[in-house]
Amino acid sequence: MLKRQRTMKRQRTGSTVMEMTVAIVLLMAAVLSATQLIGASANDRRKADRRQLARYEVANLMERVAALPWAEVTNQNLQAWPLAEELQKLLPGARLQALVEEVSAGESDTSEKKPTLAALPAKKITLAISWNGPAKSHVRLMSWRYAPPPEANPPPPEKLQQEDS
Repeated sequence: MLKRQRTMKRQRTGSTVMEMTVAIVLLMAAVLSATQLIGASANDRRKADRRQLARYEVANLMERVAALPWAEVTNQNLQAWPLAEELQKLLPGARLQALVEEVSAGESDTSEKKPTLAALPAKKITLAISWNGPAKSHVRLMSWRYAPPPEANPPPPEKLQQEDS
């Protein structure tokens, strides 16, 4: 009987070491998986932050376009704009691409006294920021800009003086 208890003790010790080995292996696998998941999540977060920064920059540039006089909204003027220094530091190889397409005035209903938007000349403005990285990325924003209606343009000062006389 005493011999049997010693044998059982040895078997229990062996199975406990085996259980501990399996538990350690499973724990290591779980830690490794969690580490990879955290790394992938951080990488995705950095990509999202870069895209958001590019979105802010292209939105700011589009607001600048909206403030420009109609005649100054051209490919040459927009291509010459520099990107923010912070953006250039965080997005390697960042560059601005601007495209201004002029659209002629459409036909309007002549029965109306005021011209419709379709009757005014328009410019389709596309701004894009692209940058290099693990995967080449870009952010694009498009807007339409219509010419001011003819009555919105004040007459030149010479005509005002002539009319007063």
